[in-house]
Amino acid sequence: MSIDLNDYVLPIYGVDYEAENGIPKAVKRLNEVFDKADGFIVALAEHNGTCTAVFKNTLDWLSRTNIKVWRDLPTLLLATSPGGRGGSTVLQAAVNYFPFLGAKVVADFSLPNFYDNFSEEDISDDELYKELSRKIQLFDRHLNN
Repeated sequence: MSIDLNDYVLPIYGVDYEAENGIPKAVKRLNEVFDKADGFIVALAEHNGTCTAVFKNTLDWLSRTNIKVWRDLPTLLLATSPGGRGGSTVLQAAVNYFPFLGAKVVADFSLPNFYDNFSEEDISDDELYKELSRKIQLFDRHLNN
C-alpha cells in the first residue's frame, strides 16, 4: 500500500494544540494504516539537508499515538536527488533516527543524479539497479522471518 501524506493533512504539532484539540482524526486514520503493515519502505525527500517539514510533522503526530511509529518492523529507506549525493544527508539522518521510533532498518539506498540514472520507470545505471535489487531482496527476507 502506498501512502500519500497529502491524504493526511495535519496541523503543526504542538503540545498546546494537542492539549486543546486532541489527536487529529487524520493521525488516527494513518495510525490504523501503520498497524496493518508488515514492513515499511520509506522514500525520503531531502529539504535543506533534512526531511521535509510535512514528513517530520507527521512523525511527531504519529509518535503521540505510538512512540514505536514503525512498529519494530523491517524498514527499507530510500532517497534520491538531482545531485551527486542522492539525498544521502537525509538518508543518514533517518538511518540514525528511525530506530528511536521503532524501525528495524534493514537496508538503505541512495540514488544519485536522479535525472541521469532514472528513465521512465526504472534505474538506467546497471550497478545502481543491482544494488537496489539486493537491498529489496534483503528487505523481503526480513519480511518473511
